[in-house]
Amino acid sequence: MAAEELGLRPVRVEDGEQALVTLGRWGPPKLAVVELSMPLLDGFGLLERLRSLAPRPRIVAVSPFRSLRGFVAYSASRFGVDVVLPRVTAKSSLLRIQGSLLGRKNEPAELPREPSKTRVRAARPFEPGIAPPDARLGWFVDKLAREIGVEGAMARVELDDGRTLVATSGLDTRDARKLEPFYRLVMEASEPLIVPDAPKNPYFHEEPIVRAGQLRGYAGCPLFDSAGRPRGSLSVLSTAAPMPLDLAGLTELSSRAAQIGQVLSYLGGGRTVPRDDSSVKESSVRLTPAAKAAEQAGWSGPGFDEAPTEPGSSVGS
Repeated sequence: MAAEELGLRPVRVEDGEQALVTLGRWGPPKLAVVELSMPLLDGFGLLERLRSLAPRPRIVAVSPFRSLRGFVAYSASRFGVDVVLPRVTAKSSLLRIQGSLLGRKNEPAELPREPSKTRVRAARPFEPGIAPPDARLGWFVDKLAREIGVEGAMARVELDDGRTLVATSGLDTRDARKLEPFYRLVMEASEPLIVPDAPKNPYFHEEPIVRAGQLRGYAGCPLFDSAGRPRGSLSVLSTAAPMPLDLAGLTELSSRAAQIGQVLSYLGGGRTVPRDDSSVKESSVRLTPAAKAAEQAGWSGPGFDEAPTEPGSSVGS
C-alpha cells in the first residue's frame, strides 16, 4: 500500500461505525482516506467527525461516483477535504499526493483528470408501466425486503426491446420515479451505492422522496447481463430507521442482483415456452446449472428449458 511506503501504519475498516471505534482507540490519524459511500455511517458523517479532531488529519475523499466527487470537490473547505480522487488511482499518483499532503519532499502531485462527460454512462430515462408486471420478479423483491428486514425494495430492469420492467415492494410503482437520482449514480458508475441515513447526507437530503419521509436509507446494486453490461439495479429502502446493511449485507445484495442477471432473458416475456402448448411436457424440460440457479431464485417452470449464459461480471464492495 502507498501508506506503508510513506512510513504510515494503515488501518482499514469496513464501515463508518468501525472507523469511529478506531478513532476512539487510536486517536487522530495523520492521513485519512474516506470512501463517501459506506455502510452504517457514510463518508459524509465520518468527515464531520474528522473535522472535529485535534490535530485535524489530512483527508483524501474517494468515490467511484463522479457526482459525489464533484459535490465534495466544489465545497472541499466545507467538508475539510484536501483532495478528492476516484476510487481507482495509480499507485504512483497516490504516493505523490499523499506525500505532498504529509509535507514530504517530492515532486508536485498532479491530480488525476476526471473523465470527459461524454464518457459517463447515462441511465435510461424512467418510463413507468412500459412493461407489464412480472409476478416472479415481484415475488423475488418481496422476499428480499422481508429477509433483510426493511420496508421496501425495488428491481428495475432495462429489457432488450427497450421496455423498462419495474417490480416494487412497500413502494408504489408510481413513486419509483423519485428514486431516479439514486438509480442514476448506480448505473453511471456500475457500482453499489449505499446511503445509510439520507436526511443527514448533504448530497441527498433535499431529494423529494427524502423530504417527504418516504426514504430514510438506501442501498442499490447494479445488475449485469451475460455480456457484463449494466442493465438495471436491485435496491432496498428503509423509511423508519437508517439502512441496517453492513458490508456483508451489501455484498449479499449484490449477489441477489447477480441472480436476476442470470435470468434477464426470461423477464418481460422473453424466451418463454407457451404453457398451453400440449407438446411441451414438464418432465422433458432440461434444467441446466444456470436454469437451476434461476429456479432456486424463484423463476421456475417449463419456460426455463434453455439456460442463460453466465453473467460476465459481478459487483461487490
